[in-house]
Amino acid sequence: MLLAIDVGNTNIHFGLFDGMEPVHASAVPCETPDALPEAVGDANVTGIALASVAPNVTERLIPLLGMRYVMPVLMAGRDLPYGIDIQCDAPEKVGADRILNAVAAYRRTQRATIVVDVGSAVTVDLVSERGSFCGGAIAPGPRLMLNALHEHTELLPETVLSEAPPRLGRDTRAAIRAGIYWGTVGLTDRLIAEIAEDRGVRGPALITGGGGEWVASLLKAEAEFVAHLTLEGLAILAQGAAST
Repeated sequence: MLLAIDVGNTNIHFGLFDGMEPVHASAVPCETPDALPEAVGDANVTGIALASVAPNVTERLIPLLGMRYVMPVLMAGRDLPYGIDIQCDAPEKVGADRILNAVAAYRRTQRATIVVDVGSAVTVDLVSERGSFCGGAIAPGPRLMLNALHEHTELLPETVLSEAPPRLGRDTRAAIRAGIYWGTVGLTDRLIAEIAEDRGVRGPALITGGGGEWVASLLKAEAEFVAHLTLEGLAILAQGAAST
């Protein structure tokens, strides 16, 4: 099976793929990359594909994988070409996760599609009707906003999000939760609407990421949640490389 690994800013997500379908997917914190082999378990890993937006974590992770599986770790964008046109001023600086989301989204829809990833950051990107990555918007994710408010103010307390809060908080923590929870939904909705109108995009946006499910459920825009879109993009690249 293919072991697909997406190294983010907070978590290392991984999936075991038999063909294009993940048979198991989970995550471990970036602080403990050595926990990944144990989390994968005794699966029959025949190939490893990795994408990363956290080079320091990747430097620690690759030797661990090499020792455990005794096979090369194929990096997206280096060993595994993306195979799509990246219409940005500096294509080499676009995050691997955003490009992989675009690859997977286009394979699913075969049309112009807006792709949203809700994680440490919220990214809202456009894939063209020909499958090109056209760029997009990046905003802070919910956890980053929570941490920033606490760390860069004297009086705002540390706060966590759980279930949907009331829109009007009656104390400081409740007000922070309301602002960040519903603010994330609002900024995502507005960006989808603006990009769709500007570029004439029709059809549902694809939403992924750790916070993607709850955001997708609350959007006014038509949206579909896809749990493992980035890993799916990695599997597509690995499958393409294996067939050449």
